[in-house]
Amino acid sequence: MKKENPDFKLIDAVFERPSIKRILDDGKVSEEEMKEQTELTMKMYEELKATLTEEQADKLAELMKETGVLFMVCLYHNLKRF
Repeated sequence: MKKENPDFKLIDAVFERPSIKRILDDGKVSEEEMKEQTELTMKMYEELKATLTEEQADKLAELMKETGVLFMVCLYHNLKRF
């Protein structure tokens, strides 16, 4: 049985997002696009955080950080292949 690679699931999920499609449409990532994505991400985080207990909000923050680490590790791993 073939073992699934979890990093591909994360990468696939990211590339299904409308925001990444919009950002990468021209093949470049501008400073403005990075700023806009940061603002969108933080807005979504703050909206969700407002509905959570302090403990849940802390866990969400940790999950976001670890998801960022996972994504960077996946990218690094895949870039090393080339």
